[in-house]
Amino acid sequence: MVNHVNPVDLLILQMTEFCNIDCSYCYLPHRSSKKKITKPVITASLERVFESAAQDRPFTLVFHAGEPLTAPLDLFQHAADEARRLSNERVSVKLNVQTNGTLINKTWCDFFIKNDVKVGVSIDGPQALTDLHRKYRSGAGAYAPAIAGIQLLKENGIPFHIIAVLTSHSLQFPGEIYSFFKSIGPTSVGFNIDEQDGINKDSSIYACDEARYREFWKTLFRIWVDDNRSLEIREFKGILDLVAHGEQSVDFINSNQTNRAFSIVTVNTDGGISTFSPELIAIDGEQSFVYGNVLSDSFEYILRNPKLIQDISQINQGVTACRDSCDYFFFCGGGSPSNKIAETASFEATQTEYCRFGKIVIVDEIMKSFD
Repeated sequence: MVNHVNPVDLLILQMTEFCNIDCSYCYLPHRSSKKKITKPVITASLERVFESAAQDRPFTLVFHAGEPLTAPLDLFQHAADEARRLSNERVSVKLNVQTNGTLINKTWCDFFIKNDVKVGVSIDGPQALTDLHRKYRSGAGAYAPAIAGIQLLKENGIPFHIIAVLTSHSLQFPGEIYSFFKSIGPTSVGFNIDEQDGINKDSSIYACDEARYREFWKTLFRIWVDDNRSLEIREFKGILDLVAHGEQSVDFINSNQTNRAFSIVTVNTDGGISTFSPELIAIDGEQSFVYGNVLSDSFEYILRNPKLIQDISQINQGVTACRDSCDYFFFCGGGSPSNKIAETASFEATQTEYCRFGKIVIVDEIMKSFD
């Protein structure tokens, strides 16, 4: 794993730091800030990818943040126009947005359709679960406007996927959660966990009874199988695909995007560039993982940054240690750098609580179902 610029798979633009809701488990520190990205930063971000000698394939631009739809629509259209201008036969751009859904209206739907934007909506399940942790600053729950946004997507024929966060409160409701997501008709559902990351210093999942957590995944998997796997669930599909394809088909040491420099590039509102786990860009101060700025620095120039060189070395050491010590390396490729930093303050760490609850338990319960 020598130091080099990898092709970008994901370019994540923080359209704004602001979020119109205030989720209890959010990792972002400045979500009350109204700072927004600028058109020069958007253009420079795209140009840096296209000018990279390593970029030999299409990539995905993800509008993220904060709540991206609180930023002006003309910034999104500028990004779409610039992506079209720069695209060529070898390198093109797919557009994605991850939103809480509460601000979706007909104008946004028209933009998604016109520019072929893939839409992800963040919602945690039935109203009682969603409103428990996804609230406005007034204390009102965000479920109803999110569902209204989803309904608009459906009325306009726009497919959407779901990202849901599991908390300790979710664990007694696997059936209700599955039925809810089946009923609203997403293309897929991915389950994140309430994790220790960024400014979220405590995890209700890490503190829960592990037996309850295992029972949740065991039950959810059984429900899914009994339903003929008709709802695509990211975790189940990913694990079963790996098992089906076998060890010979996977380059384990390079299989995890978050451990490869520049495979994921995150750009903040000022143009600051981070890589590896997207969550790292939220860390301020002396430990900052912003390595340069798209307005002044190419990826090749940033690769000479001593801090980045050090971080690449430490991440590589951590991945190698995971490979040599963990029976589950096949399923994760070395863990998440942001979680290693959040939990241990070191990229060289091996198993974390995030590994255990975000991967190991799920793998265990799926594998046991085949015994």
